[in-house]
Amino acid sequence: MRIYISGPITNATNEQKTNFYHVERKIDKLRHIAVNPHLMALWAFSWDTYMAIAHTILNSGDIDAVVMLKGWKQSRGACIEKVWADARGIPVYYQDPTE
Repeated sequence: MRIYISGPITNATNEQKTNFYHVERKIDKLRHIAVNPHLMALWAFSWDTYMAIAHTILNSGDIDAVVMLKGWKQSRGACIEKVWADARGIPVYYQDPTE
């Protein structure tokens, strides 16, 4: 399975940034493929470019599931990614089930 990780990237705290990699390792240990968009932050593109890339990935048909990280509701981009996942019928899971 290819699992897309969605969460706060813009203005993320160190804890939130680290969380992307923590979840990526968990997915890897389960022998799935983690799609970690936080890696794109190193590219220094605009927010619009990042979202266009995320849309292409989520709309590709190659993503089997999305995991929403803690704090996703405070991220405009993560909220949009959830809408896209829902529209494509991609199963969405939550790191924090209360969110």
